[in-house]
Amino acid sequence: MDTMDSATLISSLTTEDYIIIVAGLAVVAMLLYVVKGSCGSDSRRKPAASVSRAPERPKLPYTFLTRQELKQFNGEDETKPIFVAIRSRIYDVSSRPDMYGQGGGYNLFAGIEASRALAKSSFEKSDLENPDLSDLSFMEKDTLLHWEQVFTKYEMVGEVVADEKEKETKSREYEAKKATSAAQQKTA
Repeated sequence: MDTMDSATLISSLTTEDYIIIVAGLAVVAMLLYVVKGSCGSDSRRKPAASVSRAPERPKLPYTFLTRQELKQFNGEDETKPIFVAIRSRIYDVSSRPDMYGQGGGYNLFAGIEASRALAKSSFEKSDLENPDLSDLSFMEKDTLLHWEQVFTKYEMVGEVVADEKEKETKSREYEAKKATSAAQQKTA
């Protein structure tokens, strides 16, 4: 493509095209920050080792939490793990208190079902408190998929449920499945 064609292409972009390009660059920057831990060297950032947290915890049992119960795992209480939920899957992000703990750049995602806010690259209260994904655009769904891949490096420790009834049902189903699996291993 020669210079004239490039200039024509750039001048033909609409405001919506520019917004999409800038939003895409912002998503890439956020993903790089999460994957690499930082977008550059920042002497103000505390290394993970210098952040005081409770000692290493044993593996957590798989759990089912309502959105209200999930809020207590937001990094405020250093004796509790830090959880972030994406598409109702709860991940233990306690290994990164510098990011998800109090004062961390991603602390607002701690203790919540963060799918909508992550998908929209939003820090708005309305997105942080809203678990509805039905109106996400194609790009937002793609962004959420990338975030899901980022979170696979953390242990999945449970699921977000709607209420106590669903919690009881899923807990019974999980325990039955676990018992069946253990029984099959004994006979094998």
